[in-house]
Amino acid sequence: MPKSKGGEEKPSGHSKRTAKPEEEWAAEEPVIITDKRASREGLGLDETAPEPQPQEAPPLETEEAPEAPPDAGGAKPPAEPASVYGILALFFQMLVGQAWVALGIRADPYTNDLRPNLEEAAVAIDTAAFVRERLAGQLSPDEKRLMDTELSNLRINFVRRKANPET
Repeated sequence: MPKSKGGEEKPSGHSKRTAKPEEEWAAEEPVIITDKRASREGLGLDETAPEPQPQEAPPLETEEAPEAPPDAGGAKPPAEPASVYGILALFFQMLVGQAWVALGIRADPYTNDLRPNLEEAAVAIDTAAFVRERLAGQLSPDEKRLMDTELSNLRINFVRRKANPET
């Protein structure tokens, strides 16, 4: 213990604490915390005024959704049925992601390795280009531009990797 000026020992401020036995915790009264920041007095409300009662919202006028078949496990049907074009657009994005991994530019999400495989990259890029062509009539000008830019970036990087595989 540190000593005071008079040579007496004084406590250091750190006392050794011991945990209460479980029986003592069970015997104590529970602590109740009241948030008084939103009290009626603090808001200038009259204490004798009745508490405002919540009002029920009128029921919404909606169409009844068809019930899911009993074997569906209670799952709700999708809001809109999936279209072939939406699935192809998703497939395009999957092919583009796989092409970046096959080029060795993006890490494989499973192994976290960068392993170029130019043969797979070529297949992914060519298939993505085919899907882009099949979607041509269903895309907005912005979607077309984004897909074309993605394909151009992949093709440029493919040519660079093929010319110099070590980079």
